[in-house]
Amino acid sequence: MKNGFCALILLLCSACTSNSVTRQMEALSKSHVVIPHKQLDRRICSMFSDTLFSNRTIRLLNYIKLEGCTSCRITGLKTDETRIMKREEFKDVRLMYVAETPPHEKDFVYAQLCKARLDGTVYLDTCNAFRRANPHIPDNPLFHTFLLNDEDSVLLVGDPFKNEKMERLFLKVIERERERKGKRLKK
Repeated sequence: MKNGFCALILLLCSACTSNSVTRQMEALSKSHVVIPHKQLDRRICSMFSDTLFSNRTIRLLNYIKLEGCTSCRITGLKTDETRIMKREEFKDVRLMYVAETPPHEKDFVYAQLCKARLDGTVYLDTCNAFRRANPHIPDNPLFHTFLLNDEDSVLLVGDPFKNEKMERLFLKVIERERERKGKRLKK
């Protein structure tokens, strides 16, 4: 059933993307994302959010390379987070960010993240650990946002913050995962 749903997602996405993008999405939808927790510097800027201890949750992982205007990028993340994640439909979705940043900028980045008051858990990656653990993830930023289940399987690839169609698809996938988890808990 999951493969049929993934095929539907790919069909919808292929209408607006090239064949190579569709192939990459298909490959990623059959994969897992490894989060090398021990090699990443975990930071929490909000006392209300901690994805490490959230069991059985759906997580939105956003892998970002902090290049150029770091504070601009972080402000954009907070704007996206506020616009979407305060909605009731996203109440059980936890946000995670893996921010690739040079070691000498780590303290500055952390200060900017807390200044922006991001609600999600942030992992600062100063040693390229995330990329090494996930060589299957393309360099294209289109493929750097993942909806993950509690087993780190990829449910959806793409950024729901930037596109209304993607946001609607995101909601459908979340609802389907909630139903799947509900059936699993009843057994």
